[in-house]
Amino acid sequence: MGQAAEFVTPVEHELRVYAHDIVHPHHERDFRSFAVFPVAALEEARIVVLRADVRGRLLVEAVVGGAWKPHQWTIRTLIWKGHMVLAQPPEDFDIDAWLENEEVVTTPVLGFHFFWHEGCLAGIANPVVELEKSRWNSDATAI
Repeated sequence: MGQAAEFVTPVEHELRVYAHDIVHPHHERDFRSFAVFPVAALEEARIVVLRADVRGRLLVEAVVGGAWKPHQWTIRTLIWKGHMVLAQPPEDFDIDAWLENEEVVTTPVLGFHFFWHEGCLAGIANPVVELEKSRWNSDATAI
């Protein structure tokens, strides 16, 4: 990545934050860093993150592994007081049915190369948003 310019795009800023988090083993990480720096053990997983925005409204986000398929392994987490914790709903809770009724912001696991070359260097303000827009306009089913 080299030395940052005085001003960088929002995507480059985020990538630099994730890279900083990853190279410091005991540093807290943003959950989206898994989309940039994939973990092989999570390739078939979907991480669903529940958190509140500044107004206290529920935000539902997901980081989806490249090999994940519907009804496969889903890790449910909650961001509570700035820390991500495992959320354990009742056994009969159907996360897939619940997610169908929620607005979910999905970040696919595409790796550093995609975000760096397709986002920063291509001049896209936010490659994930651009990808999601094209997804919603296609026949693909978004979570």
